[in-house]
Order: sequence, then C-alpha cells, then structure tokens
Amino acid sequence: MSGRLYTPSFTLALQIVTASLPGATVGSAYSTTLVASGGVPPYTWSTLANTPNTGSWSSLSSNGVLAGTPTTAEVETVVAQVTDSKGTKSSAYLSLSVTGTVSGPTPTGFSGSLIASSFVTVTGAGFGSQGPTIHLYDDYESNTPGQKISLNGPVIGAWTSYNGGNGYTASSVAAHTGSVSYNVNDVNQITNGTWTDQAVNIMNLSLGGPQTEWYHEFWLNFPGSQFVGGFGDAGGPGVAGTAPAPGNYAYDSCFKKAWYQPAKNDITGTWDKCMPTYIGQGLMDVSGETPALVPPGSFNASSVLSLTTWTRVAVWARGGASTPVGSMTTGFIEFLSVEKGLTQLSFGTAAANPLFAGASPADAQASYVNFPGYTKVANTSQLPLYDDLLSHVGAGSACALFIGDASTYVTCRHMTRALVSPGLIGTSWSDGAITGFIPRAGLDYSYPSGQRFVYIRDANGNINSTGLPI
Repeated sequence: MSGRLYTPSFTLALQIVTASLPGATVGSAYSTTLVASGGVPPYTWSTLANTPNTGSWSSLSSNGVLAGTPTTAEVETVVAQVTDSKGTKSSAYLSLSVTGTVSGPTPTGFSGSLIASSFVTVTGAGFGSQGPTIHLYDDYESNTPGQKISLNGPVIGAWTSYNGGNGYTASSVAAHTGSVSYNVNDVNQITNGTWTDQAVNIMNLSLGGPQTEWYHEFWLNFPGSQFVGGFGDAGGPGVAGTAPAPGNYAYDSCFKKAWYQPAKNDITGTWDKCMPTYIGQGLMDVSGETPALVPPGSFNASSVLSLTTWTRVAVWARGGASTPVGSMTTGFIEFLSVEKGLTQLSFGTAAANPLFAGASPADAQASYVNFPGYTKVANTSQLPLYDDLLSHVGAGSACALFIGDASTYVTCRHMTRALVSPGLIGTSWSDGAITGFIPRAGLDYSYPSGQRFVYIRDANGNINSTGLPI
C-alpha cells in the first residue's frame, strides 16, 4: 500500500517584533522602520494613538516607517498597529525618548520708536518663519461715548453682527489706552429674580470659517468695585467661598468673557468653549471637553483679576484633528495686571487635557466667537469694560512682539503689543527679524527709562524668559 506523508500547515500569530524605538533629538530628522512577523503578509501599518505629541510631528507610513522632526523634549508613547492581508490586527505600545531643547526666540537688536503709530524692528534668531495673522483689532477710539459700538470701527477687520438687543456702547468712564472703551451693556435685559440677565452673545465675530487655532487678548476693567469685598473666594486656589455682598455679580455663574462656537450662536450642540468663564463662588474655569482644559474651579477670580486696574486676559488655543505641539501644547490662558502681576495656566499636554475631544474634526473647530458670551449683574450702571481687543486666527496665532516693563517675562506688570500681520503694511515676521507697529494709543503707560524690555513669542508658545533691554 502506498501513500504520501501529510505535513500540516499553520500560520504563526501576527505580532509586532519591534519592542522599543531608537531615541530622537529635538530639531533633527527622525526615521525608523517597525518590524512585524507572523500572520499573512503583506502588512499595513497605522497609528492608533500618540502620547503626548508624537502624532503632530511624525507619521507612520503604511509600510512601517515612522518619520518626522520632533519639536519637544519628552518621553512619548506611540501605539502602533499592524494589519495583515487577512485583516488580522496586532498592536503595541512603543516608548520614544526625545532629548534636546528648543532654543526659542532670542532677540539681540532693537531699532525704532515706541511712540504711538510708529514702527519698531527686532532682530535676533529663533523667531520662526510663521508670524501671526490679525483677524480683528479694536481699540474703540473711533467710537463716540454713549453711542453704539460700530461694526466697522476696528483698526483692523470688522465685527460681524450684533446679537440680541441694540448692541453694546462706547464708554468714556475709563480706558486702558486712549480715552474710549467698550461698555458691556445692552438695553434689552431680561429680569430674572433680583438679577439682570444681559442678552447673550452681543458682539459677534465670524472667524472666517472653521478654525483649529486662534488667540485673543483684551483688557478688562470692573469699574466701581463691582465685587465689593472680593469675588467670594474662601481662600486658596480652587476653594469656593460665599457670595460677595453687596457685590454686583451673581453668586452663581455670571460671566463668560469670550464664547467660541462651531456655528453662530450654537451653544446647544456638542461643542462650545468659554474662555474664560466665572462659575460662581469666586471660582473661574476655562471650559472644555472632559477632562477640562483647566480643572473646574482650579483658580480663584481674585487671584488673577484686578478690581483696581485693568487686567489683560489672553487665550491661545490650538487643536484640530491632529494633536498639537509646542511648549504649551494645546495652549494657555494668561492674566496680567499691575495689581496681580502675571499668571499663566497651561492647558497641558494633549493627552492629559485635550482641547478638543469631539468624535470628528468638526468638533475640533470654531467658526464664531462672541465678546462677551454672557453677563449677569445686579447693577446695570456698573458693567465691565473691554479695551484693546485683538483676535488672531490660524497658524502662528500665538506669535507676539511685546514691550514689557521688567527684565523677566513673569515679573512684568505692564505689557504693550506691537501689531504684526501679513495685511498690515510695513510689518513683517521672519526667523531673524520682526517689524511691528505700535498702536495709535501708544504704550499702556509711560515706561520709565531702563524699564523697557523686548519679548518674542513664537508659533509654539515659546518666549524668551529674559527680556532684551532697550
């Protein structure tokens, strides 16, 4: 009897053989090839997740090549997935160590005049090739006190519309620079018990289409000591207190100073951002998806907002379908005043505090912003004032040229921005030179001799910690 020897066939389990990744260096091109075995070739590679910043500087090709140029020194985790020709999948967590530092902006030279409506030029290195794009800048000086704010009044850009009521009015009660500011007031008010609800979303600004990066800053004033006895803090960061009495604002949530939305006045959908918002009992927040950008109630209003002078409120946010990069990753909120000094709170790494946690790219965009979003007060004769409001959109939104009054950025209590934008004639931004325009209102106060210092912030949020004396 004859026969053949039967040899069974089998397929080894699909697995990723690469157990670790070679190290990378900030600013240097990186490339490595991942290896898999088993299954039924050919293989197709993809990335499941990146923590915290890998996804924005690198890409994993379908043939397993991980490549890019890192921007931040840190230990990252790449979650790689391989799929064979039968659709079988296998994944692995791979650690990637990035060493080195980003030098950041280094200003070395200054020329020009700091008087109003003048140009200044700063030279140096590390400014980056990407500068800011000003979407709107309004110093309100073209408005008449007591009259409605003009939609076409801004120095650069224009407001889109008024929402609800008759809009807000110009004021001569106080001004950060010049003599006119923006009075957060509206004649159409809704009575709600003993409080007055201001009509929401009054000054509306279209961002020119869906945006995944933006920056705004404005100066805020609370005339007449509206929070008599403080904001109701109990003491210590994130500690709720009691209602300020006889304070002007409600004990609960009573203002949203900037309200970003995916569509005009869309506050009922899956996404909107209040930057910042007062959540009551003396506590403030920067709202976001879960987890929040800044943990709810993590800082007190009285620790960052001045009741005796103007406070600059600045927010940089960068998100989108891909993970942000940079020293501040997803962005920051910053407060500056003569009384309180400077406080900056980072939104943290993208993995820890995602700026946008929606299920689709549409959830990672904003198309409109309102200044303010909402205000609830008891005394409508004492309403907050805005001045020198600036809006950037798109890549480079974080970029800035500042003149400060202290030798280190964190100790500044006065700050004047020189305007720079592609559409602003005479201004320019390059890696080694920046020419900016001092606004028509000039410096925000008379800087004493020896107390003028230059600070440059690049597109990734890096800023020279020590100022260039001028």
